[in-house]
Amino acid sequence: MATLTWIAVNPGSWSTAGNWSPAQTPGSADTVLFDGSGNAFSVVGTATVAGLTMNQPNLILTETGPLSVTGNTVISSGTLSVSTGATATLNNLINQGKIVMASDGTVVATGTYDTASILRISSSAQSVLRLKGTLDNAGATLTLGNGFGLDISAEGTVVGGFVTGAFPRQESNQAAWDGVTWLGPLRLFTHYTVINGFAIKTADGLNPGTLAMGSSSGLLFRGDQTFDNARVDVENTGVGAVIEADGTLTFGPALIVVGINDVTVVTRLDLRGTGSGSTIINQGSIDLRQTFGGKSHAPIDTTISVASFLNSGKISINALDIGASRLTVTSNNFTNTDAGIITAIGTGGLTITGGHGLHQ
Repeated sequence: MATLTWIAVNPGSWSTAGNWSPAQTPGSADTVLFDGSGNAFSVVGTATVAGLTMNQPNLILTETGPLSVTGNTVISSGTLSVSTGATATLNNLINQGKIVMASDGTVVATGTYDTASILRISSSAQSVLRLKGTLDNAGATLTLGNGFGLDISAEGTVVGGFVTGAFPRQESNQAAWDGVTWLGPLRLFTHYTVINGFAIKTADGLNPGTLAMGSSSGLLFRGDQTFDNARVDVENTGVGAVIEADGTLTFGPALIVVGINDVTVVTRLDLRGTGSGSTIINQGSIDLRQTFGGKSHAPIDTTISVASFLNSGKISINALDIGASRLTVTSNNFTNTDAGIITAIGTGGLTITGGHGLHQ
């Protein structure tokens, strides 16, 4: 384990031992330092190091990759340039300089890092920024869609603040939002975990916003939470959209969930839970309607399969043409309170297939 300082007189290769002090090629246990002792241009190919520190304003470190930093990555000044097709995996990133990605370049952020460090990354088309670990977004606004695709991987959590812009892509269904407010319309085609609250507002942050849930989308709410002041459109999902609780999830009185379909694609929504204690309390409006009157549309199928469901809001099933929309309840406990209203119109209706304890 050593700290190696770049001292090359001329532009040179990372893998040349004589370009470093002490004179050795950096290994996986070493920390490398660019502090102005050497030339401002360097090229790194495939390498793994314990730490990378760049503190040289005119430095351009060109990465042809893959480069992996397993400890701390500190870019106080200078530029890390990620070449076409290359990947840089940067742990515990502090970026006060620049990271530039060429076309098809990839930066993977791991460990912990903040929004300011991410916003100092620029890119060309088809480059990818993957956010793993924990992004501290508290008091900040993360704006997506500035030229790179954004993947939030299985380990990725965005904590606090505001998120706006293009929909974030992701690799799997375990990415998490922790106390995040989304500004502007949001359309989901994948699954996210919600921790400590999730809000959707218009772009100006003043009014409730709209969430569109597409095919194979879902929100899993961890613990006891309230989801309110938003409109959720379940759009032509085919294989289905999911809202899931693993504690008590309350749909607040200003939450509107609407099922929307077209001529051929069945819209499916599953309100489900994880475990015997999972509960959904509906104080809002769940409106399962076919929105284009006068035509024959595919049905809207909704299943309530959470362990306990308490309705003190409104649930409406409206199927006025050929498609037979259905609300199927398989919950062990389904309660419609005195304040709850359930309306079924048309060829569909309310079906109890496995539920018991149904009462009003």
